[in-house]
Amino acid sequence: MNQSTVSAVAPPEVLPPVPLALQEQIEGLAGQARKPVLELEQDGRKLVVKFPDDKGRSWIKSQAMRMSASTMAGERLPLEPFQMAAPGPRVLFEAGRLDALRRAGAPVPRLVGVKANRYLVMEAAGTPLERQLRRATEPRAACGDQVVAAAELLGSLHAQGHWHGAPRIRNVLVDEAGAIHLIDFEEDLRAVPAEVCAANDIVKFLSSLVILRGKKHPPQVSLAEEALVAYLQTAGGAQARGCLERYQSRSRRIQGVMAGVARWVGGDARRIAALGQALRGGLERTAD
Repeated sequence: MNQSTVSAVAPPEVLPPVPLALQEQIEGLAGQARKPVLELEQDGRKLVVKFPDDKGRSWIKSQAMRMSASTMAGERLPLEPFQMAAPGPRVLFEAGRLDALRRAGAPVPRLVGVKANRYLVMEAAGTPLERQLRRATEPRAACGDQVVAAAELLGSLHAQGHWHGAPRIRNVLVDEAGAIHLIDFEEDLRAVPAEVCAANDIVKFLSSLVILRGKKHPPQVSLAEEALVAYLQTAGGAQARGCLERYQSRSRRIQGVMAGVARWVGGDARRIAALGQALRGGLERTAD
């Protein structure tokens, strides 16, 4: 990937519009979409239409995200970057990031076009890594190489000065050739320090990995630890590591509190404990 800045995003005026014939096809199918994502095919191409989620983000969740990032930063960060933008601006922002990242050589789907303030269209890029992990009897054996490759890809993205914003494993796609692609670039964190964006990214990735949604797999602590080691060896940078160390230290204290109420909070306590183990193990293994 070419060198870029953490704020790389293409302005709306340079983004391609959705071709008229495709607009008509989308309008005819939009009523059938049960989710914010619609899959279709045109002229032999598999496409994905993404509509903005109108639900937004609650004040409580925005505060929780700010507190987590502030812990990484070692200082109080403003709330605004962690609040979800309105649907229209969010569509344009994500389209702009997809366009800019792809031009920089990042492994993201090609933007086909954007219908201002309504939806964006991109080429399909594979199936979610999360789906493969959840279906596997032994996730580490079945998908360990792909998880490590995704962590290295995220590290490379950060080393080039980019950030993702929400690299949960459901936003990591694997195509038929086994190549990794990243999706979902709605988060506008341009006002957040780059090293905090990087630490926030890898924590979200590991958190979504260490306790898989749905099927009752045991915690994937060792796999998450391997992913963190691969990430740190690829990303480099002492500043992001410092953010992770601050977060891990704070999470250790939270674990002590959560242990006393685990009976009531259940899955949250389990995730925090497993994530803490993975962070501690990965940081220790890569210590100088």
